[in-house]
Amino acid sequence: MIKYFPHKITDVKNEIERYICMPGQALSYYIGKLHIIKLRDDYLNNGGNIKEFHYKLLKNGLVSFTTINTEFNK
Repeated sequence: MIKYFPHKITDVKNEIERYICMPGQALSYYIGKLHIIKLRDDYLNNGGNIKEFHYKLLKNGLVSFTTINTEFNK
């Protein structure tokens, strides 16, 4: 990480410790990413546009998958 990221050594150590102590956190971010990509692809394939997609995704702020799914399945 030190070679590729312009962070202080203490920041790099903190990131490594976070991944060691909470390995599920990175996985949960990735699962969320995959879910949003699927929603986006489905939305665009059904005639929506990217601006509308982003509005629908972000208008409620931080919400659960259930709430996001409800928004896209109206």
